Amino acid sequence: MNMKDIARAWAHPHLDQQGALIQTVDKFRTEFLAAFGNPDATQAAKQQITQLTQTGTCAEYITKFKTIAMDLDWNNTALCGQFAHGLHWEVSHLIATHEQHPTTLLELQNAALVINNALQKECASHLPKGNKSGSSINTPNRGAVIDTFNTTKFIPIFSILNKVEQTTFLIM
Repeated sequence: MNMKDIARAWAHPHLDQQGALIQTVDKFRTEFLAAFGNPDATQAAKQQITQLTQTGTCAEYITKFKTIAMDLDWNNTALCGQFAHGLHWEVSHLIATHEQHPTTLLELQNAALVINNALQKECASHLPKGNKSGSSINTPNRGAVIDTFNTTKFIPIFSILNKVEQTTFLIM
């Protein structure tokens, strides 16, 4: 058994004795959570999920969202609404304006991934050649490109919609 400190001190008396009180994994889990778990995990998860926003990649946001959602008993509609609410505004807007609206959380997450990846690819393709890493101080705003005359041109973000419309939202 690989436990440390307080958890080890708590578990060993229960597991080492003959005829221990905790005889099944489920019973162990129940007793362990009673001793160390958050008694109000659902309330904590509600607070975390309503404050969660996409600040990095969509994949990171999906992972955090799924992790928090495991402690909730929300239905598909509530999860979809909260997921869409926390998405980056560009991704959320493109999903909302798309002809085909995702109906399940999985479809919504897949659509968000496709759109977010397309947005990142579109932005990266318009960076100056020496700035592919995005490390320059003069990195343009998202959706903008700096040409050789140092003027800013805005590329319509909706130009990627054609690419997205050709992609199905379901993953095998």
